[in-house]
Amino acid sequence: MGLMMLVTTLLAGVNTVVLLALLFFYLRNARKITSSFTVGLALFAAFLLAQNALGLISYGMMNRHFAEPIEPFMLSINVAEAVGLVILYRTTTR
Repeated sequence: MGLMMLVTTLLAGVNTVVLLALLFFYLRNARKITSSFTVGLALFAAFLLAQNALGLISYGMMNRHFAEPIEPFMLSINVAEAVGLVILYRTTTR
């Protein structure tokens, strides 16, 4: 596994942890505030969590099949997602 794929995998792990925390907050809020918006946020976090979990599995099981030229793009996607999730987490917990 190259350095970029290692960083990509680590970021996907960080994203997964942030999404677990967001899902916890959203489910807690959905129990207190029964609105379609809070349920929608919980579903959003759950599906994005599933996507990240599948990404982590694929990075681990199929890393030798990823061509080197695609690694910067995969890293960029995970960096952008991490920045967005950190902003969302900070907004949610304020």
